[in-house]
Amino acid sequence: MAHALLQAEPHVEGDFMCIDGDCIIQSDLQPLVRRQREDGVDAVQNVKFVSTAEARVKAICDVNEDNELLGIEKEPENPPNPSLVAAGFAIYSREMFDACADTEPSVRGSTNLRSRFNDS
Repeated sequence: MAHALLQAEPHVEGDFMCIDGDCIIQSDLQPLVRRQREDGVDAVQNVKFVSTAEARVKAICDVNEDNELLGIEKEPENPPNPSLVAAGFAIYSREMFDACADTEPSVRGSTNLRSRFNDS
């Protein structure tokens, strides 16, 4: 995902929406758009709770007590039950490109994005 987003960077001027090409979304996205427009918000991820079995083939979200996204781990071996997973739609600021550029490939060659957004 990080590599794919970096391919779009030259074509993006401001905040942008990203939808996974292999999903169908049945959700009201207006609250996500409103949240993204708030000061200091760099990314908003549509999420849902799923079972442990389903989470093993998804991207689980690590959030803090304020529901701020701290990171995403793709296809974890031992996800919690239930697991909060990324649900195919996100809105990002251009700061996401910096985070993608800092992302190291995993042992499998894919990337697990740990956000720097809340580090300041």
